[in-house]
Amino acid sequence: MHATQTGSIISPFYQSGNYYATHADPDQDSPFKAKAFLDLWHRALGERHVSVSSYADVGCGGGGAAALVAEGLRQDGHCLEEVAGYDISPHVLTLRHKEVTFYYEDFCKVDAEYDVVTLFDVMEHVPNPVDFLKGVAERCSFIGLHIPLDRSLMNCLFDRFRQRLKYPGHLIVLDTPMALNLIAMSGILALDYTYTHGYSAPSGTMTFLQRAAYPVRAFLAHVSPWLSSRIVGGVSLMIVGVTPKGLQRMQF
Repeated sequence: MHATQTGSIISPFYQSGNYYATHADPDQDSPFKAKAFLDLWHRALGERHVSVSSYADVGCGGGGAAALVAEGLRQDGHCLEEVAGYDISPHVLTLRHKEVTFYYEDFCKVDAEYDVVTLFDVMEHVPNPVDFLKGVAERCSFIGLHIPLDRSLMNCLFDRFRQRLKYPGHLIVLDTPMALNLIAMSGILALDYTYTHGYSAPSGTMTFLQRAAYPVRAFLAHVSPWLSSRIVGGVSLMIVGVTPKGLQRMQF
């Protein structure tokens, strides 16, 4: 592991670009995640008259989610002057999106601040996630997080956690209360959350087994998203939160 005094603890697996190379289409689920975030943003902050002029996606992958979230914010009337994507993988130097500026940097070491920051499936890859989230929160007013809920009956029954340590590198195992507790311990006030279901994302319908399990997973999700997350898994939590800086800007 590579550690810095003021930055994040980062696995060489991500720094080398090997993790990014495992994704044939890194932006496959970007529309799915961007829509879930924007829908929740509208619900949590749509009536609070918060203005957004800068936005960054941390752990931006292929950059597609950053571009789509920025497009959605602009459609809502926000005058975005700066849109950025940060990643510690060197592939980010090759990315090209018209409206997004990409940075090959550890976000927790940059001297920059943004109105909104998103971390889509990032936090679970980082040791010491509380300090990591505190570092991110110091650099923004509002934050969006997409967090996999790996603590399911199926994952426990088949002891899949060892496998997930290796790939995709999930270092923490969370359910809904655990995720919300971790956010609070990081000094972030969760405003609202929603469940997202991997079975309905493009990456969740690629194999025959995934397609065969679709009716059961969809039924459980309809009955109770929480129950689905605890039994069959493949469920994540999208959270919109506010940092201490953001609290000063909100109208209650």
